[in-house]
Amino acid sequence: MDTLPNQPGVLSERIPWIDWIKGVAILMIFFNHLVEEVFMGAHLGNPHPYWPELAVRIHQWLPLPIHSFSDYLANATRYVGFISEQAVSYFLIISGVGLTRSALRSGHRPTYASFLKKRLLRIYPIWIVAHFIFLIPPATLGWRVSLGHPEFYLSLLGLRLTSHQMHYGIPAWWFITLLIQFYLIFPFLFTVFQKLGRTRGLLLLCFVGLLCRGVGLLFIQENLYAWARGTIVISRLPELAFGMWFGFLTSERGDVPLLRKPLSIAFLALGWLVAMPLGLHLLGVTFFPLLTGACGFCLLYAVVTRPITSRVGRGFMSVLTWLGKHSLSLFLVHHPIAFIGLHGQTGAEAFPGVFLRFAMVAVLTFVAALFLERLTRFATELIARAANRFGKYRVVAFGAGGLSMLVLLMLPAELWLRSHAPQDVPDFGWSEKPSLQPDEKLGFRLKNSSRTQLRWESYDYEVVGNAEGFPGPDFAWAKPAGVFRIMTLGDAYTSAEGVDTHLSWPRLLETNINEARSTDRSAEVINFGITGFGPSQYATITEDYAPRLQPDLIIIGFFINDFWDVQIPIDEFRDMIGFDRPPIDSWLGIATGRHLFRYFRGHVLEATFERLTGKPSPHTRFFLQQDVMDPEQIEAIKAGQSLVRDRFRSIDEVARRVGAQVIVMAIPAPIQVSDRKQLKFLRPQVDFDSNRFDLDQPQRLAAEVSAEFGFQFVDLRPALCSAKSDQPYQPNNLHWTTVGHEVTAATMGPIVQAFLGDQAATAD
Repeated sequence: MDTLPNQPGVLSERIPWIDWIKGVAILMIFFNHLVEEVFMGAHLGNPHPYWPELAVRIHQWLPLPIHSFSDYLANATRYVGFISEQAVSYFLIISGVGLTRSALRSGHRPTYASFLKKRLLRIYPIWIVAHFIFLIPPATLGWRVSLGHPEFYLSLLGLRLTSHQMHYGIPAWWFITLLIQFYLIFPFLFTVFQKLGRTRGLLLLCFVGLLCRGVGLLFIQENLYAWARGTIVISRLPELAFGMWFGFLTSERGDVPLLRKPLSIAFLALGWLVAMPLGLHLLGVTFFPLLTGACGFCLLYAVVTRPITSRVGRGFMSVLTWLGKHSLSLFLVHHPIAFIGLHGQTGAEAFPGVFLRFAMVAVLTFVAALFLERLTRFATELIARAANRFGKYRVVAFGAGGLSMLVLLMLPAELWLRSHAPQDVPDFGWSEKPSLQPDEKLGFRLKNSSRTQLRWESYDYEVVGNAEGFPGPDFAWAKPAGVFRIMTLGDAYTSAEGVDTHLSWPRLLETNINEARSTDRSAEVINFGITGFGPSQYATITEDYAPRLQPDLIIIGFFINDFWDVQIPIDEFRDMIGFDRPPIDSWLGIATGRHLFRYFRGHVLEATFERLTGKPSPHTRFFLQQDVMDPEQIEAIKAGQSLVRDRFRSIDEVARRVGAQVIVMAIPAPIQVSDRKQLKFLRPQVDFDSNRFDLDQPQRLAAEVSAEFGFQFVDLRPALCSAKSDQPYQPNNLHWTTVGHEVTAATMGPIVQAFLGDQAATAD
C-alpha cells in the first residue's frame, strides 16, 4: 500500500507474496466498506464515547432474521464485511515487512532525510491529486466539506489525528495519516531492532505499544475512537513491530515453511478465534488488533505461499499481484465510489440485488484508480518539466498568479451577491453564528447584551441578546409581586429567526396578555428559545433557571424536528455552528467565492436535479421536514420520542418543585399548513405525495409524551391554517413571518389568561 506502480523510486525487487497479501487486504478493505454502506459498522474493536453496552455489542453478531435465501446471503455478507475490517492490521504488518526488507536489502543505512524524501514522494503526489478529484469539487460547492474548514488543509497535509478530523470528507483516508507517521518513525524503530536483536526488539516495542494503547483506552474519552483506530501511530505500534520482526525473519530465512504445517494453521486459527471476543471489551481492545492481525496475517502467508500448480490458481495470483501493486490508488478511490454507488441500499432488504451494485462499484473503482495514477504521473511529470525549464520559483509564481487571476474574476459576482442576495453558507458555519457564542452546558447561546443584524436567503432581521445570552430584554431574578411569570423554551420559531426579536411570539404574547388583563396581575415572559436548541437544552435551561426564576408557567415551543435534534449530542451541535471556522466575511470566505458557489449549487445544480428527477434536494427535504412525517422512519422517530420523554421527565420534576404548569405547543412544518404554491422553495417539478406521508405523525407522538406527564398540549395547526392566506411561513425559507408570530401569540393568549385567572382565583 506504500508503493505506486511505475513511479520513480519503486523497489527494483518485488517479493510476490507481499503483493499477494496486499491484494487480499485491499479486497477486504473494499468489501468492508461496501458492507458498512448497507449495514452499520461493527462495534467489535471500535470503542467510542457512545459505545453501546456489552449486550448490544454482542447482539450485533446474532444472525438477522431468516425468511428467504437472500437473508442467508445478507447474513454471510454482513459477517465477512465485519471481519474484513481487520485488513487494516494486515496492511500495517505488510508495510513493516516491506520497509524492513527494503532497508536490509539496500546494504547500508540511508540518511533520515533521504529515506523520508523517497517514501513521502510516493504518498503525497497521489494524495494531493486525490484531494483535487474527490474533495475540492464538493468543497467548492459546500457538499460535506469546505475550503473554510481547517480540517481540509490538515487533511491535505496528511493530518487526520482526532475523532473529529479522521473521517473528514472521506472516512477511509485516516489510514494515510497512520502510514505517514510510520514513515516518520521507521528509521528509529529499525535502529531498535538492530541494537536489541529481532526478538528483544519485538518484545520491547510491543510492550511499549500495548501499554500506551491500554492507558489511552482507559483515560482518553473525547478522542477514544481515533486512539483505538490508530490515528496516533503509537497505538498501533505492536502491529508495525510485528511486521518488522517478520521482515527480519524472512530476510534471514527467505521462507517460513513452519507456518504452512497443518498444526500451525490450526493453532493460528484457534488463536484468531480466541482473540475475537477481546474486541467486545474496552481493555480487550488493547490486544485485539495485534492478536487478530498477527494470526490472520500468518494464515494469509501460509495460504498465498503454498505452491500453485493450476492455471486458475496462477490466474488468481496474477489478479492479487495487480491489486497489490495498485493498492494505494485503489484505497484512495474506493470509499467515495462505494458511498455514491450504494446510497440508499440498507439492510437485508437490499439483497440479492445489491450484488449488482457491488460489481458496478468494483468496476468504477478499478477504472478510477488507473485514472488517478495516470493523472498523478502526468501532473508530476508536467511540473518537473516546467521546473527544469523555468525554475522552481517561477513555476510557483505562475501557479500563484493563475490562482489570483481566478479569484479576481470571481470577485465582482461574489461581492454583488453578498450585497444584494446573501446566501446561507453552512460550510463556514451557521448564518446565525455572528449572534452566537459557545456555551459549555448548552452548546451555545446568544452573545451577552448584543444586537446583531443578520441577512441571508431573504432574511434581514435584528437579534437582541440580553445579559444572560437569551433573546429579549434583561430580567430581574426575583419575581416581582403580582407578576405571573412565564418561561418560554424553543428553537428558531421561538427565538424568532427571520423577524426582529421584539416581534417574536413571546414578546407579542406578553403585550397581548397585559393589554387584555382583567386583574391587577401582569404577565412577564422570559424567552429562552434560541435557534438550534432542542429538548436537551430545554431540560437543562429548566433545571438551571426555573428554581431561581420561580415561573408560574413553562411553555415549550416544540417543533417537529425536535425528535431528531434530541438525538444529536450538544458538542456536535456546537461543532456544526462552526465557532472554530473563519467568519464568512473573512478574506478566505471572499477569496473562495462562498456566496457565489452556494448560489450556483442551490439555484443551478439543485434546481436542475429537482426538475429532472422530481425528487427534492437535501435542502428542500430539510425545509419540508418530510422525514419526521414518513411512516417508514417510525423506528428512528420512536428512538427520538424516548429521549424526548426523558427530557420532559426532567422538566416535569423541576416544574412540580417550583409549582409551575407546563404547556407543550406543537409547531408544524410549512408543508403541514401552507398551500404548495405559497412555498417557493418547493419547485413545481418536485413530487411531494402527501398520501405517502402521515402529516399527523409528529404531533401525535408529541401529544402522547405530553399526556404522560399531564402537560397541556396545544396544536398550532388549526390556527395557522386559518391564517394561511396571509402567509404565516416564509415563502423561501422554513420559519414564520410576523404573521406566524402574531397568530401564535393570539392563540396562546387566551390559554395563558386562563392559567392566570385560575391562579388569581386560587389566591383570592
